[in-house]
Amino acid sequence: MSEQTFSPWLAPALVDPVKKTLKSLPGCGNLRIYRSTLIDNKQWQKLAGRVAPPPTVP
Repeated sequence: MSEQTFSPWLAPALVDPVKKTLKSLPGCGNLRIYRSTLIDNKQWQKLAGRVAPPPTVP
């Protein structure tokens, strides 16, 4: 494995600690790790909004 993409729903505050932990594992120091930005994409949001309404906050 040379690359890992995190779920776009992973809390932003967890990205750096999880990356640090993964890179500390033997053989993973050069692992490329990213958080997906799919749900931040305006075109994706527009298309997804046609299928499902946006979530509501209680």
